[in-house]
Amino acid sequence: MRLGDLSEPEPDLALLKPRADYYRDALPDAADVFLIVEVADSTQRLDRRVKVPLYARHGIPEV
Repeated sequence: MRLGDLSEPEPDLALLKPRADYYRDALPDAADVFLIVEVADSTQRLDRRVKVPLYARHGIPEV
């Protein structure tokens, strides 16, 4: 997924809006996302301090 010019986080699971090309031609952006799931054990601190605020800034509705 692409969030701005410098960020391409890789969530563990993303529920996206359907698209005819199945996202082959371009990465999804924030407007394409319904839900993101991050599964964390050792990366929990990074996910909560960096990734979740990043998703919020870009308007991801659910994490």
